[in-house]
Amino acid sequence: MPSPTKHPKTGIYYLTVRSPSDLVRAGARPVLKESLRTKDPAEAKRRFSLRYEELQREWQAMRSGPAMIPFAQLVALAGEWRRELDAMVEQEPGETQLWAILREKTAVPDATPEGLAKWYGDDADRLLLRAALNADDYSRHRFIGQVHMVAKEWADFQHRRSEGDFRPDPLAERFPAWVPPTFPEQPPSPADFSITDAFKLWERDHLANGKAEWSHGGFRAGGCSGL
Repeated sequence: MPSPTKHPKTGIYYLTVRSPSDLVRAGARPVLKESLRTKDPAEAKRRFSLRYEELQREWQAMRSGPAMIPFAQLVALAGEWRRELDAMVEQEPGETQLWAILREKTAVPDATPEGLAKWYGDDADRLLLRAALNADDYSRHRFIGQVHMVAKEWADFQHRRSEGDFRPDPLAERFPAWVPPTFPEQPPSPADFSITDAFKLWERDHLANGKAEWSHGGFRAGGCSGL
């Protein structure tokens, strides 16, 4: 497995990995580089491992193609984001004036779906991909609506906390439990399995690991000339 790389000047560790070849051909970035936001080597390894496992799920979701996501799952994922937001200001909600401004701003995009997508589209896409969900347009639109709702509820709740009201938010109980998606392998039955099937499975894993592509007469891109 790849490992963290240290920036020679800042000393901050980075995750730098190549995307699988099949996904690069489908439009994915060839190389992913992200700061691990730490100079501690042990912590860098821990964060790298967690993020690399997350990337494996993201790549699997990208391979599965866009799909309709059940609404309960979208609401549950929005709830996960709400809990992350609450944790950021658990002990110190900050100044009341700042939350008053945020409450006003979260009400602005209500007018049109385009406004919602402009404000929350990037956050929604990031959360979906991190959760290994490849949402179709309809599911993405529904999720953006939930992200917007969470933003408004969170701003209202933290505004109350900034004024000294630390009672739990009853709206936080509306979210169902989040269950991460799974991608079970579906091997063919022995009766239906053929040499062609075996080659296709090998080719899939081969390409996913960045190897050359097989064509009649040998491998492309400078690979071997035969089996």
